[in-house]
Amino acid sequence: MHRHTPSRRRALSAAAGLAATVVTGLHAPGARAQAWPSKPIRILVGFPPGGTADAYARAIGEHIAERVGQPVVVENRPGAAAMIALDAMAKSPADGYTIALAPTSSYWQSRVVFKKIPFDPDRDIVPVTLLPAGPLIIGVTHNHPAKTMREFVQWAKTNSASIGTFAPASTAHMLIDVINRSQGLTINAIHYKGEAPMWVDAASGQVNAGIGTFQSFSPLYEKGALRPIAVNTSTRSPKLPNVPTLVEQGFTDRILALEAWTSLVAPAKTPEPILTRIADLAVEFADTPRGLQFRERYGIAKKPTTHKEARRIAGEDAPQWIELARSLGITLD
Repeated sequence: MHRHTPSRRRALSAAAGLAATVVTGLHAPGARAQAWPSKPIRILVGFPPGGTADAYARAIGEHIAERVGQPVVVENRPGAAAMIALDAMAKSPADGYTIALAPTSSYWQSRVVFKKIPFDPDRDIVPVTLLPAGPLIIGVTHNHPAKTMREFVQWAKTNSASIGTFAPASTAHMLIDVINRSQGLTINAIHYKGEAPMWVDAASGQVNAGIGTFQSFSPLYEKGALRPIAVNTSTRSPKLPNVPTLVEQGFTDRILALEAWTSLVAPAKTPEPILTRIADLAVEFADTPRGLQFRERYGIAKKPTTHKEARRIAGEDAPQWIELARSLGITLD
């Protein structure tokens, strides 16, 4: 028989109280957030391996896995401007175990570009964190006569020109449309399922140029197969300091002043504590040795945003991108 001494009785009482708190917590609001994660997490990527979206998902996924003690599985589901991945994510349980990574264009401009989409961008999807992808590079095959975008525009006035994009309705697609309208051109936008196949065709001359991130551009650039002729930001890329920006070359359209983001998104009803936790882990990743190496390698100066910042920026920037897409009249179905 055990004798219940005062100290033992206090210990048993404390244990009973803790057990009651745990059981009660399982049924209380926000309990799913407190328990998260208790199983593997999936990140659905709207593009094939080889691009910045895939690289981001795998790098941040590894960091999340290490910090939370659960596997993070990256699933590539390319196609339809990342709509396939976003649709699957939007229809998943809102519990933090299925998120997606795609450019903001896939769910901001999609409502204008597509007449019908399989989810409601406002009601079904919430941004978790916005991921800076760095400037977009406009590159041509190594033996193309144009050395700058201005020279490419002049060349396109007397030649049938084509530029590859990593997805329809992407920032790259809109950039081509803006240049066409402002310069009186008819450059064909050729859409690919991701950056890697686009740059292969640009290097071989199947398309005259491509627009994408430094991360996916750099392997063929380092081999001498591609040559950069412009970057789409107001300041030069630290990875390509000798390449003039479109602004420096006299292109002043307002699309150049808007930040283009890749983003982690989740089903809209995912508990806020989970969304905040995932975003905080992404921000934390940026300052780890692996994150610093990732940003330096791909020429990304900025860090991912907090969840609160993601909501604020989405509220401010999304209407501008949507209106720009509407004014350009881009439609895909």
